[in-house]
Amino acid sequence: MTRIDEPTETSLLEALNQNWLHTRHIQTERLRFTNVYAMVVIGALTFLGTVRNSSVVQPSFSVYVLHSWIDSNLTLKIDDDFDNYFTGLRRIIERLNLDEHMSYPISYRKGLSLWKIIRVRHMFLGFNTVMILMCSYLLYLGVPRCVHDAPALGAL
Repeated sequence: MTRIDEPTETSLLEALNQNWLHTRHIQTERLRFTNVYAMVVIGALTFLGTVRNSSVVQPSFSVYVLHSWIDSNLTLKIDDDFDNYFTGLRRIIERLNLDEHMSYPISYRKGLSLWKIIRVRHMFLGFNTVMILMCSYLLYLGVPRCVHDAPALGAL
């Protein structure tokens, strides 16, 4: 087996293609996980809105907190993978002198900008964190138990 010190242009183009395909796959994967998360949240909240048994509501909120925690960890892993592959893309593009022909997302351009700080991944993670904290706080207060014991608005 021979060792190649300098990759050929053909091998760099193939590496560019593979990194690009995997980066797109990671973006699709993140979107699918978020869609599943949203469907579970909507389904759980719809179900909890119809249940009047407090012994079902309390464990359901606990499962929801666990689900949000798992989703936030998946989001972190996917974001780390995306950054790794996008960094590889940038290195290959610079090596092939294709910088002038490529369009980078604002958050990956050189220089400091607000978009370097605010990224979509922070929004996903922020949403999961808020949901974990909110549901944990409601569990701590016992709100799921209290909400279903309260009289209906029409009865007041």
